[in-house]
Amino acid sequence: MRGPKPLAGQKGLSSSLATSTDSATEPSENPMAGSCTPTYAPTIMKFRVEFTEQAGRLRDYLPPADRRSLLRLVSKIAENPYGPDTHLAYTNDDLTRSSWSDSAMVKYIVVPAWKVVYVVEADIYDADRGFNII
Repeated sequence: MRGPKPLAGQKGLSSSLATSTDSATEPSENPMAGSCTPTYAPTIMKFRVEFTEQAGRLRDYLPPADRRSLLRLVSKIAENPYGPDTHLAYTNDDLTRSSWSDSAMVKYIVVPAWKVVYVVEADIYDADRGFNII
């Protein structure tokens, strides 16, 4: 289905796009632009952070306060993945590390050669609100 014909001098753009002067209200040409936005606190990081699909989905769907808590923890991990607040997650695995802060918990893998921290699993614990009651 085609849209309306462009008016003279609009070069094929719809009238709503051509007359808009505020670039913040124009729709992005790149449909994936929303996923390219920074997702962590703007601190100087020593390691780049990558999320698995499952951990990234949780990060995106968390309420804002919980998301800030999770991203604060990820930012701290990126600064020092072997810091005193971290430990090995499993007794039979020398690769997967874990850390938690407030109600956020993260399991991650560090690849020092590539300066990358892969967040494998992320979760929140808040029994008062019914999250992950054990």
